[in-house]
Amino acid sequence: MYGNTHWGSWLILLNRFIELRPAIMHFIEHADRKDSVPKAKGHTPKYSAWVFSDNDWNMMEIIRDALKVAGHAQQSFSRTSKASSAPYSLSVYEGLITTWEGMRKNPKYTYIYDALDAGIAIMGKYYDETDMSPLAVLSTVLDPMTKDSYINHYFAPQYKRTAMQSVRNVPYDLIPLQDPCSMIHDPTQPDKPGSLIVGMYSAS
Repeated sequence: MYGNTHWGSWLILLNRFIELRPAIMHFIEHADRKDSVPKAKGHTPKYSAWVFSDNDWNMMEIIRDALKVAGHAQQSFSRTSKASSAPYSLSVYEGLITTWEGMRKNPKYTYIYDALDAGIAIMGKYYDETDMSPLAVLSTVLDPMTKDSYINHYFAPQYKRTAMQSVRNVPYDLIPLQDPCSMIHDPTQPDKPGSLIVGMYSAS
């Protein structure tokens, strides 16, 4: 499991491997006696040497449980809609860390405590770097679904003041905002997008 392979790829691999357990075990147990199967090569000349015990399969399922949490978090940043995922970055990190911390307290996951600790430490680093980013704070506060509720609930008082001050310090007058009415097409004048709508808006 130590390598540069992404968590999502490992999750897909383990899901498929566990799903095909009966077929894999059948192959390992009978392949050496089949002339139609190419002979195993390398340091393990017998397929039977690769047999997996019940403990091995149990370990795969435990690892998969941990990777599922990361996989779901990754999916949160791969939305199919055009909406930005920036407003949800802090809550996704928080959910990932909290879930792994809960698994860390469960005796079922004793064998991967070190891996969970390493994952929690890495995600904690990402969280700390993100929550001090004015962009992440601003996108969270400006999202109509969250506004300042996340910051009020999860940020310590001293960090809350810093975060909200970063929102107040944004030079909004320098941000080029497009008139939303200019994006509305007037059906009566197809060659002049928004002309009638903007005129009505301006007149009002």
